[in-house]
Amino acid sequence: MEGRSYYRNKTVVVSAADTPLGRALCLRLADLGATAVALGGDEAALIDISRHDPARIQPLQWGEEPYHGLQLMGQMWGEEPLHLIVSVLARLPDDPAEFRRMILFSRTLVRAMARGMKTGRGRAIVVYDDGGTGAKDVSTGAENEFAMFSEDLQTAHSEVRIHALYARANWTEQNLARAVDLLLMLGDPVACASAPGHLSFAPLAD
Repeated sequence: MEGRSYYRNKTVVVSAADTPLGRALCLRLADLGATAVALGGDEAALIDISRHDPARIQPLQWGEEPYHGLQLMGQMWGEEPLHLIVSVLARLPDDPAEFRRMILFSRTLVRAMARGMKTGRGRAIVVYDDGGTGAKDVSTGAENEFAMFSEDLQTAHSEVRIHALYARANWTEQNLARAVDLLLMLGDPVACASAPGHLSFAPLAD
């Protein structure tokens, strides 16, 4: 995947960039010549990520009112081209309410940036990351909730190609590389020429 040239000079927004998957994606995007807007709640982690390539990784910490911040971000962004959004929802088994807040955050992010994605003919990928728990009796409810959310998101934004992916993976270096390869393929309209409105829901890494 090192030669993937589509991303050179493209702009990608990555939420939960302070998670293992979000971080790995931001670093690879920078290496490919893209600008990665790295969203997250951990300021120190975001700063550390940006050190990899300060010119290409722009950290943006969300505060106590992230939804208002996303709406403001969308207003300021306007119709500037945006080529891809990758929104990672990291599951927290002990706090289902927090997972629902992540769903709301992802929904607000896509809605706020819709004009930029339309200009850039961009795509959105929402990723449910269960952290490698593999515990079906614990995760099935959240998985179903995520599936319903991704379907609703596609209906609400039929003009944007939206992929929904479920990730069951212990984040070893190899699994992260495989997952990032798949995300980059789905975000590349040449490598993945799916029809508008196509929803792909599949395991991202074992």
